[in-house]
Amino acid sequence: MLIGMDETLRMYPPVPMDVKTAAKEDTLPNGTKVPAGAFVVWSAMLLGRDPAAYDSPNEFRPERWLGENGSKPIPQPQQGNAIPFQIGPRTCLGMNMAYIEVKLVVVTIMQRFRFTLPPGFKAKWRRAVTLGIDGEMKTIVKKLETR
Repeated sequence: MLIGMDETLRMYPPVPMDVKTAAKEDTLPNGTKVPAGAFVVWSAMLLGRDPAAYDSPNEFRPERWLGENGSKPIPQPQQGNAIPFQIGPRTCLGMNMAYIEVKLVVVTIMQRFRFTLPPGFKAKWRRAVTLGIDGEMKTIVKKLETR
């Protein structure tokens, strides 16, 4: 089970910022008026690190996504925890497929290899339309013995 996927997406969303255009005049939950045609810029990275929404938001804690009985359901848009996939009527159509693909790829790779970072390595993030690493991400790869 990949309980770390939601936590990884919360802390490091693939698209850290997004822009929406108001189709009609609207009011945000905090009372801010948004005129029709206005651009609204929002950050999945900031929302995912909001201390009002997450205890210890800068800590990687995959267990925060487990249900009461330790199960890990695929997030549903109405739960509000699928920010990288959007929420509401325009939720990413590929969200469920993405969860399946990640599970298959990770299980396949982890059966054959172990990955670690060199001691002291710190990633430098490059912000663009998608989140990436600035420069190299050195990784130590160890091939596991096959049976």
